Amino acid sequence: MHDMRYQNVTFAGTTLELIKALYEPHQWPGLRGHVAGLLTFTTDKIGWDISYEEPSSNIGATEIAKSVILGDRLQSYVAHGAPDWLRSFFESEKT
Repeated sequence: MHDMRYQNVTFAGTTLELIKALYEPHQWPGLRGHVAGLLTFTTDKIGWDISYEEPSSNIGATEIAKSVILGDRLQSYVAHGAPDWLRSFFESEKT
C-alpha cells in the first residue's frame, strides 16, 4: 500500500481483541506478536486507520485471505487485479 502511494487506507478486522491490541498494545501483551508487524508498518501513516467489522460484513476480505493462504497466492490483488471468482463474488454482493 505504501509503495503504491495510497494515502488513506482503512484496515478492518473481525477480532475485536486484536483491534484493541493495536490501539493499546501495552494492555494486551499476549497479542503483541500478532500486532507488532502492523504497528510497525502503520506508524506515522497519516490517514491510515483500523476498525472492527462484523464477520458477516467482511466475507469478501475473509475469502481473499483464505485464497492467499490456501492458494499460495503471493502476488497482491491490489497490484495485479482480482481473479474472476473474486470479481463475481463482489458483483453478487451488490445485489
